[in-house]
Amino acid sequence: MPLQNQEYFSTIFRNQDNNQKGVTVKMLMADIDGEFLSSMFLVLSKKRGTYLYGASTSCKRDLMASYALQWESIRISKEWGCTEYDMFGSAPNLNKAHPLHGVHVYKKGFGGNLYHRMGCWDYPYNKKLYELYRYQELRN
Repeated sequence: MPLQNQEYFSTIFRNQDNNQKGVTVKMLMADIDGEFLSSMFLVLSKKRGTYLYGASTSCKRDLMASYALQWESIRISKEWGCTEYDMFGSAPNLNKAHPLHGVHVYKKGFGGNLYHRMGCWDYPYNKKLYELYRYQELRN
């Protein structure tokens, strides 16, 4: 179950190709004979294409639809003029016990370099509401 609710993804979807702030969001979907196999959000900004979110079905995994979407998003990013492609998030190491180990192997399989960043930081405007939000986030 995703940490974000449906409205969160609906907002991303509604803002596709909205270049007013220098960022464009595209939703890519892979299907065969009308059956959706994989989808993802690609964020395009000045020099970077970013794989924001993605999901795939367990049906017809042998067709490797998520790989096809990644290559298509890399192609779109290059066409857009991006010089970087960020697969956004991975396990911090190759420890097979880490819950994101499979994600790490998948993403590293495309080549490129692994960068460790500080992660996301929250700067709450309203500390009381922020604490409620954090409680809800941890509860989920």
